[in-house]
Amino acid sequence: MVNDKAVWLDESVSPRPDYQLYLAPAFVRLRPDFIDIKAQSVEVQFNQGLCNFRLAVPAHVNAADFLAVVIWCEAFSQFITAAALSS
Repeated sequence: MVNDKAVWLDESVSPRPDYQLYLAPAFVRLRPDFIDIKAQSVEVQFNQGLCNFRLAVPAHVNAADFLAVVIWCEAFSQFITAAALSS
């Protein structure tokens, strides 16, 4: 879930090294598709656990401008999962 101040998940994501969460301009399902839009995406600091987390949206970012969230493993350049955002 996303609002103008935070991104949160009331579930869990399987733990792996170096996961990052991005607000993305489009919903994607595959690694090559995310690589194509990664530069237009905004990284949200992912410094907490992977279960029931809440992350602050950067102050300069309008979360309503993004259509999806993506979890990406930076260490291995791997797409983990994505979710479309509804308005």
